[in-house]
Amino acid sequence: MFEDSIAGIKIDDTEGAVTKAIATQSLGRVERGEEWMSDAIGAKIQTWDFPDSGFSLDMASYEGEPKSVMSINLYSPSNQLTGMDVGIGTLQADAIRAYQELITGTESWEKENFFGSDDVHLVGSIYGGLVIHFVQGKVSNIFLGAYAE
Repeated sequence: MFEDSIAGIKIDDTEGAVTKAIATQSLGRVERGEEWMSDAIGAKIQTWDFPDSGFSLDMASYEGEPKSVMSINLYSPSNQLTGMDVGIGTLQADAIRAYQELITGTESWEKENFFGSDDVHLVGSIYGGLVIHFVQGKVSNIFLGAYAE
């Protein structure tokens, strides 16, 4: 799994760690979705959305385990940043430069075959990485986690 953070939160952080991070980030109200069972991964999933902050988390709970972060999504109007200081509105060239040292050859193949013609930068893998979407030369969405199951 590619390791990065968004708003100081990482994949697999526990519910307790997330609650502490949320308190320090002033993300506003949270809308907790209904839990649903994912047969693909064998866990209950619940989305925690912070619509005023453009930030959401998918929390996974495996049988007998506490909830933990499965994925993180940033969208407008978020002002949160990744661990490499990339956020919504960051110039495409700056975002790519920030992660340039972490790109491998496999990512190019996955990007072309999974995202098609979308303007996307993939760091890590679709099975655990950072997916940065661009519109008109600026970051429009950032996803951290497993994009494909």
